[in-house]
Amino acid sequence: MGFDLQPFIENIAKYDTVLSSKYDVTIALPPIMQTKASSSDYSFINTFNDILPFRAISCSTPGAAFLMTETNKWGIGPRIKQPYNVGFADIRMTFLADTQGVIESYCNLWMNLTYNYSFSALSQATLLTSYRKGATGCASPVVSINKYDRQGQIVSTYLLTDVIPTLFVPSPLDWNATDDLAKFTLGLNYVTYDIQ
Repeated sequence: MGFDLQPFIENIAKYDTVLSSKYDVTIALPPIMQTKASSSDYSFINTFNDILPFRAISCSTPGAAFLMTETNKWGIGPRIKQPYNVGFADIRMTFLADTQGVIESYCNLWMNLTYNYSFSALSQATLLTSYRKGATGCASPVVSINKYDRQGQIVSTYLLTDVIPTLFVPSPLDWNATDDLAKFTLGLNYVTYDIQ
């Protein structure tokens, strides 16, 4: 049986499509960084969300996967997988680097305030026990990702709560890549998310 094109056309006309290139990202300022934002040493903190919407060139959205355990239903025989919980996959965002180093400075500070490390291979990072809690926590209260339709209307919004950085990696520098733009990838872990 051949593919019937007319129902496909009607379905697309009725429900339309969403382009993966129409989105924006906002990261709320973590409480521990709010205390540093007024210092002239950390002026990049206030600049970060001004440039962020124009620099996030790719972003994954949240999702879940069942965590499974293998058991024997009657103690013997075939093994079966049974779900026991749900795990959230970390999201990744890639940013274009800026010449003033705002994104790099912000993300490195956020990582440092969360994990208490120094820029030395001889040091050991210490995860701060209160990093997600209270008015001084390192977790961003909300990260929002908006997806838009072709007309610029919001189709859906992902709200991630209690978000901490888990990864911050710059793109490699390369003499041969004369026209490549420098980028940074940020990994984020979250406790809950909602789709609106």
